[in-house]
Amino acid sequence: MNRIFFIDHYDSFSLNLKAWLLEGNPSLSVEHVYYDQLLTTAIPKGVPLVMSPGPKSSQDVLVSLDICRANLGKVPIFGVCLGHQILANVLGGWNVRAGKPFHGSKKLVTFNDKSVVYPDGQTLEVASYNSLVCRLPKSSEHYITAENSCGEIEMIEVLDRGFPAIGCQFHPESFMSKAVRPIREYFLSEVDRYWKSQSKFYDSTLIDAFITDNSDRRL
Repeated sequence: MNRIFFIDHYDSFSLNLKAWLLEGNPSLSVEHVYYDQLLTTAIPKGVPLVMSPGPKSSQDVLVSLDICRANLGKVPIFGVCLGHQILANVLGGWNVRAGKPFHGSKKLVTFNDKSVVYPDGQTLEVASYNSLVCRLPKSSEHYITAENSCGEIEMIEVLDRGFPAIGCQFHPESFMSKAVRPIREYFLSEVDRYWKSQSKFYDSTLIDAFITDNSDRRL
């Protein structure tokens, strides 16, 4: 049975995101943990990672940043809104105020030819609920695969570090987002590919070095 580790940042859309993923694979096993429990919870090693939206900045959830950094390329990763910004920060990026805050509104995002999810450069109508967006340094700009009409980053696809990592600033799980099923299909296919590549499931174990290094960090 395929399995994912779902980090919840206390967002009202977290359960919607989990339900949306389960629609794509009803047999998917989801280990759901709130981010502020990560330093006292057994963290599964070698399990595909999903990072939920959340009301905070990525700098307020350093434990999630560290887990994303430790797993980048090793397992498939999918982040939405705050989860997307966490991935961007791991790639050397930072957050800024959005030119136009998007809370419960629709917008158009256009994909470029670097996307494997939308290789034909489609434009999608999607839903957003954010006041922050991320920026990336020149060294990571090649990971940008979609932008909105303001030129802000809407999707990141990290494909050159082993297993892929995908970040969406918009909310694909929202009923207002159209033609977003390929995102789910791509991530779940990579989760399936990952588990097929493993000879057996990893046991859930505490990462001692991680706990030691981060015991005094802010949640």
